[in-house]
Amino acid sequence: MTITNSEPRIVALATQPPFMLRVTWHDGSGTCHDLSSLVTDRHWAAALRAPDVFHSAQLEDDGRQVVWPGTEVAFSARGLWDDAHPQPAVAKFMSGADFAAWMREMGWSFAQAAEALGVSERMLKYYASGTHEIPKTLWLACMRLAAERSRRQSAASATRRKANGRVGVT
Repeated sequence: MTITNSEPRIVALATQPPFMLRVTWHDGSGTCHDLSSLVTDRHWAAALRAPDVFHSAQLEDDGRQVVWPGTEVAFSARGLWDDAHPQPAVAKFMSGADFAAWMREMGWSFAQAAEALGVSERMLKYYASGTHEIPKTLWLACMRLAAERSRRQSAASATRRKANGRVGVT
């Protein structure tokens, strides 16, 4: 489940022994958070070790925080959401805007880039619009093609200088 265009908000909260939070999110999904290790191991959470204190958890800031009255302890909805919905580690090698700029620099249409990269035009349009992550292999292919183009341009420029009798002049 992915949050789009809004911060995650908690609409309902319940506690269960010993240190469990049951959260209902604004999108209707639910998650369970075992806070046992935090409550028992962290000095800042010592106040929550008393069952009556732990079970006094409340929502604040329109569901963007879980707080325990009379303590300094609070958890953000974003932190709980991210804890329950981990994202795979994805290195972003090239953004959609970077890809579109690369195509402009190469002077290529989607059809030309698709042929050079061995990818469909449709996928290249997804990548350029930013709706799909650009794989590392495509990024590497783009960098290789750009380097090859640069090498050819440098060689052609050197050949022209040599032909004009200006060897070593840039």
